Amino acid sequence: MLKRAEFQYKCRLCGETYTDKVTNNKIAFQIICHLLFDFPVPDFSVGMVPSMLGVHALCKKGTGVADLIGYIET
Repeated sequence: MLKRAEFQYKCRLCGETYTDKVTNNKIAFQIICHLLFDFPVPDFSVGMVPSMLGVHALCKKGTGVADLIGYIET
């Protein structure tokens, strides 16, 4: 059964975690494997692949750099 999955980032500057880009758990797992091990990504997910780093524009201390730490299923 597919579940909703949200990629989660953690800001290096303030430590806050936030979610970005929503998909399902099957695609999220494939994307994580692609980012870590260069596995192929399904054609239909092109354009929605997150990066390992993000910009935390809403950081309370300024503008932070955020790391992709995984995804959560909701």
